[in-house]
Amino acid sequence: MQNSEELAREAIKFLELAQKFEEEKNAE
Repeated sequence: MQNSEELAREAIKFLELAQKFEEEKNAE
């Protein structure tokens, strides 16, 4: 079982990737 700090880091990483993807999609 992962601790909440690890899960939070994973979630932040995922959100940042999603945001970057959205920005690139909107730039076209």
